[in-house]
Amino acid sequence: MNMIFKLMIFSIVLNFSVGIMNAAIPDFADGGHTGGLVYDENYADGFTSMEVPVSPEAGLEDRGNAIYRLLDSINLGFIARFISSVDDFMFGLVNMLDSMFGGAMDETLNSVLFNGLKIIITIGYIIGGFYLWTGRKIND
Repeated sequence: MNMIFKLMIFSIVLNFSVGIMNAAIPDFADGGHTGGLVYDENYADGFTSMEVPVSPEAGLEDRGNAIYRLLDSINLGFIARFISSVDDFMFGLVNMLDSMFGGAMDETLNSVLFNGLKIIITIGYIIGGFYLWTGRKIND
């Protein structure tokens, strides 16, 4: 159990540091020469000309529905960003290897290899977390 705990701590430190590097340097996350930072004038047109009022596409019966729709959007966006952040920081090395070598692999091999690595790392996190939480080894 001592070895699993040491591997878990090493994995957390390595993945977290690579996750910070991916978040701080945009070129690491994208792999392209622009780092995912591309300007497109078509997207900026809607924001620069404010002649038309902004409204949702679907019709609303009353103002209460608009408020609930906005709150639902905020909550779902928060959950999606939280899950994305957990994936970025807990599996940073796997994500970096996927962005480096994933394009040269077959799609099924890429999915099996990198998702398999994430599953193995998750099992290590669960075993180590159980040991830290209860103080008992999981194989006893």
